[in-house]
Amino acid sequence: MISLFYTDFNDHFRKRTVGVGTFDRAQRNRGPARSVIAPLQIPLKLSEKEANIVFANEADVLNMALFGMTAKQWRDKNPKLAGNIRDYADVAQLVCLANLENLNAEFIRVSLSQKKRLLKLNEIAIIQMKSLANNPSIKKLE
Repeated sequence: MISLFYTDFNDHFRKRTVGVGTFDRAQRNRGPARSVIAPLQIPLKLSEKEANIVFANEADVLNMALFGMTAKQWRDKNPKLAGNIRDYADVAQLVCLANLENLNAEFIRVSLSQKKRLLKLNEIAIIQMKSLANNPSIKKLE
């Protein structure tokens, strides 16, 4: 197993270590499972400038809300890492992402603009990640 600590990925986030653990990802047609060691990160609140950017796809809206960067921005910062930003997310981030996907679908259904959705999703991501940081059940999933 390869152990990676991705500091570039954490540049956008507040440096808040809640706990360090090992998370084994299932094989994704790219070889053996990877072990990623990283502290649980709380997303930063997006600026108005960031919220005004129009994204071509919904995956990047969710990536901005949770990770603070698009998939392309992550690839540019991490050229040596295979896969995408979500492949290196920890359990708490994946749980939060699943919740954000459902909320985003509902926000689209009620015709919220992309900017409003992004700001709401980012606010929710911050709240959820703070909550998950203190949740012992998440540590059991790791």
